[in-house]
Amino acid sequence: MARGGRVRVDEAALDRFLNGQGNGFAFRALHEAVEVVTQGAKRRCPTSPAGSELHPSGWLRSSIEGRVVAAGSDGWVGVVGTGVDYALFVEFGTKPHVIRARNAHVLANTRTGDVFGPVVHHPGTTAQPFLRPALDDLKGKTFGYRGKAPR
Repeated sequence: MARGGRVRVDEAALDRFLNGQGNGFAFRALHEAVEVVTQGAKRRCPTSPAGSELHPSGWLRSSIEGRVVAAGSDGWVGVVGTGVDYALFVEFGTKPHVIRARNAHVLANTRTGDVFGPVVHHPGTTAQPFLRPALDDLKGKTFGYRGKAPR
């Protein structure tokens, strides 16, 4: 039976293996995971067949992007999201609410010519989650390792 012994850990090599930008195992795995979530969110993102007065159909979907960013001493963080202002309303839905005309005397859809009046009692919208369910695409997946460990 062996007794005693020493283990020497090359911390710099271990750090390169796990976190090295560009070729580190964990860094590559994080990039792959971000891509899976990004594509899952785009696949699930609802689109309006006609778009709106402000944006064409698919505007929200085309704005979804993922990236890996430096997080200071915490290493790297994967971020998937969108900068579109109404994304939260699509993801979580809205409660019934009142909409009041501000700069006009009435609310109207200039594209269709519909006039609604000075106040509208909006019934709210149903949530159509696309970002949160995209995280489920990571379940059971392994990333980054494809045989030999990187050096």
